[in-house]
Amino acid sequence: MLSLMRRFLDTWAAKVFFLLLVGMFGVWGVSGNARVYGNGLIFWASKVGTENGTLTVYNTKDNTLEVTRGCFRGTVDRFLEA
Repeated sequence: MLSLMRRFLDTWAAKVFFLLLVGMFGVWGVSGNARVYGNGLIFWASKVGTENGTLTVYNTKDNTLEVTRGCFRGTVDRFLEA
C-alpha cells in the first residue's frame, strides 16, 4: 500500500493536486494560530539527514532563531549540539 502511494506521488496528477491545494490556501488563507504578520524569516530544506527529513529554521516572536527537524524543536545551538 505504501509503495503504491509513493508511486502515485511521482505522477502529474499528484503534482496537480498539491498545486491546487496550495492555491486554495493562497486564496482562502490560514486562520487561527497559524497567522503570520510582518516580515518573518524562514528557511526550509527537504531530504536532510539519513532519514531524508525536513529542516525548518524561522524567527520567533522573541526575534531568535528556532529549528524544527522531525520531533526536535529548539534553538540553533541546541540543534547543533544534538
